[in-house]
Amino acid sequence: MSDSDDHSDDHSDEHPDEHPTWTEKPRRDGKPHGEWKLCPGFEPAENMDAWYAAGRPLFPREELQEIHDQLRRPLPNGNLIFVRGFDNQWYEYIVRTGDRQEYEGKTYRLSRPQIAYTDFETLKEEVDGKHNPIYCPISIVHVKRPENQRPDFIDSILRGRKMIDAAVDHWEFHQVFLKVQLALLMMKLRRNVTNIVGLACGSFVGSSDPRESQRSAVQYAMLMLIRRLLQSSYLGPGEVPCYVQDPAYTSGDRMVLAENNVETVQDPEGFLKMDDSSLVFCCEPTTCVRSIVADVARPLIIIWDTVVGPPYSGSESWDPGCPRLVAMMKDYDALDFPEDENFGDMTIYVRRNARKKVRFHYFDNDIFPSAMNGT
Repeated sequence: MSDSDDHSDDHSDEHPDEHPTWTEKPRRDGKPHGEWKLCPGFEPAENMDAWYAAGRPLFPREELQEIHDQLRRPLPNGNLIFVRGFDNQWYEYIVRTGDRQEYEGKTYRLSRPQIAYTDFETLKEEVDGKHNPIYCPISIVHVKRPENQRPDFIDSILRGRKMIDAAVDHWEFHQVFLKVQLALLMMKLRRNVTNIVGLACGSFVGSSDPRESQRSAVQYAMLMLIRRLLQSSYLGPGEVPCYVQDPAYTSGDRMVLAENNVETVQDPEGFLKMDDSSLVFCCEPTTCVRSIVADVARPLIIIWDTVVGPPYSGSESWDPGCPRLVAMMKDYDALDFPEDENFGDMTIYVRRNARKKVRFHYFDNDIFPSAMNGT
């Protein structure tokens, strides 16, 4: 494959610690893009609005599972990965693992295929007015890694261990965690939190930006401290597994996290681990995490960027709001998450029907809440 391939698209990520990705337009019915027969009656943007309003998911759990199963198989160069689009048509992405790319004077190798996501508003902008629109909120990309990059593995492991240990020690008695701890303990839940899923917390080993590395380490420390709280309180069943997912992980990140009993999983497994007993944590992701969660799960507790209403714009946020997300959050109570530069504008959400109802006793003009069906 040459660098002049007409069907290729280079995406240079704006985040300096992430490698650029490469993708090519998918095939359909075995035909390259541009040779498809457009289905009659299809008006790209208008049809998307109708499908969305009718409740058609952009990120169906069963579709994520199907792609996950495909990605776990051996994928020799030239194989196909099949993805069902929002239009219910099947799209075919060609595996290009190992191909060389020249980019800005450097030589790269394409890594194994991975998933990329597009939110509803951005996808609508991309298909609007196109003769052969690609209705793929889920697509396949390859990360371009420098061909001769040789990271200092031992040094990165030692540095990563120190960062995580220091972050846990510092944040255990920090006002931010103490306030989060109090909020969680006062929820009066009817059921246990059975797992934690952390998404897009970044790489504390692989980032070239020390500030971003530190911020990432703080977020993992928060996850570990929350797990410790769950396991030592009525909130958890005892052992609470913690899964984390981010395509930026290096082998150093994975090793240090594993030493702390945190399991790294490949996209989209983090989404598939979620259920109605999960605690989900996500801070300022660079993809549309909240839209995906709105299609696949109704977690017990969610700690993520504060949800706001319209107008929605994919161009103004990596993880924009959407009507489906706003509708979902109407079933949740919102609790304050302390303001801190390591986390941004976040809120703790707890599913309302999972909380015990509270009644009030009046004694000498004081009000003492107690939980019905137990204290």
